[in-house]
Amino acid sequence: MSSSSPYAINLTITGDLNFVCSGTRLFRILYNLISNAASAIIHLKDGVIEVSATQHGDRLIIQVADNGPGLPAPVAAWFSNQFVASKKGGKAIGTGLRNVSLLLASVYGELDLVHSGPEGTRIGFTLPVEPALESDGALQRM
Repeated sequence: MSSSSPYAINLTITGDLNFVCSGTRLFRILYNLISNAASAIIHLKDGVIEVSATQHGDRLIIQVADNGPGLPAPVAAWFSNQFVASKKGGKAIGTGLRNVSLLLASVYGELDLVHSGPEGTRIGFTLPVEPALESDGALQRM
C-alpha cells in the first residue's frame, strides 16, 4: 500500500474483454462506484477496494468491492426501488448510484447489489459484450 494513499485498490481482469460502452460512460460508472467505495473505507487503517472484470457468456461483469462497514439501510433499499434518493444530514444518498444506473441503462447494462454487510460491500454491473464478426467480416453492432 502506498504511503500517499489511505487505501489500496486491487484490479483483477480475467480473460479477454470485448464490450460495447463509450470510454466516457465507463469512466463515469467506475468513478462513481470507486468513489463510493473510497468514502466507505476512508477512515479504515487497512481499507481495500477491489475491482474485477470478467466475461460470462454475452455479458461483461464488473464488480467493485470494499471492506467498509456496509451500505446504510436507505442506500441498500434503493436497489429495490432505484427511483428513490434518500437524504441523510442534508446530503443525498444514492444519487451517484442512480446516475450509474441511468448510464448503464443507456448502454443496455444493469446494476446489482451483490452483497453488503459489516465486512463490506460488493456492487456489480454488466454490459453487453462486443458482437462477434459475421462470416463476411462485418462487425454487427447492437
